Amino acid sequence: MEEWERRWRETATHLGEEHTGPAEDSGTPAPYAGLCSFQEQHAEWFFGRERLVEELAGRLKRQRFVAVIGASGSGKSSLLRAGLVPGLRAAATTVVLTPGPRSLEECAVRLGAAGGSHAGRVVRGAEQGSREPRQGGASGSRPVREP
Repeated sequence: MEEWERRWRETATHLGEEHTGPAEDSGTPAPYAGLCSFQEQHAEWFFGRERLVEELAGRLKRQRFVAVIGASGSGKSSLLRAGLVPGLRAAATTVVLTPGPRSLEECAVRLGAAGGSHAGRVVRGAEQGSREPRQGGASGSRPVREP
């Protein structure tokens, strides 16, 4: 980050632009996250996707799992963290994760923590479920498998 900021300042100086500093210097937080994703604490500044947030909330009322898929930088994390999750906190346990090299294990850790269990138990349950698929329904579940 320091290297990036140094280069940015050099380029701005070269172009003859003055450095006015980030909004934090004035004591007033910026009303936008810039290139960073919005987090739950930024929910008051997240707007413009109310219909999409309502649609996702409606889907979650009808089904237990919703995946949000899109191009890098399209706002998926912001949509979930600052749009959907704050509205669900009072009514539901939420688990938001970004897939990585060990997505199943990460999901197990987070679900275990949310459910008061440990990851090993969740992983074993998912592994057993993947060998013996169960039918979904109001009280049933379908194991989530990575492609």
